[in-house]
Amino acid sequence: MPIQERQKWFYIAGCDTFVNVEHVLKRLDPFDATQPLLIGGHSGREKCLNTIAEKIHPVTFPSGGAGFLLSAKLLELMQPHLSNYVENVWPKGSESSDVALTCLAWTLGVKVTEVTGFGAFSPITT
Repeated sequence: MPIQERQKWFYIAGCDTFVNVEHVLKRLDPFDATQPLLIGGHSGREKCLNTIAEKIHPVTFPSGGAGFLLSAKLLELMQPHLSNYVENVWPKGSESSDVALTCLAWTLGVKVTEVTGFGAFSPITT
């Protein structure tokens, strides 16, 4: 069974992140999981590290602390490249999985879609 028929979205967040599932699903309403999308909102800027090529480019990445979502289509596009990327391209020992996944998406032509509501703190404190 194709992945699109099983799951639409894959959510990655820090282990200490409180997730309001209803809120996350509401934020996804306007988006189509059959399109390659990387969605988040509490973003930072980092350089994509590459142990093979000399080219290093900056990307805006959605923070893993607040969490981000990969559409089923993006995961389908990433899957054939993921093992090679982790084992041979992304530097070993880097803990920045949110940046690594964003950089892999970037190499596949997918940029971050920023959406409000993915905060580092409860909305009451911001």
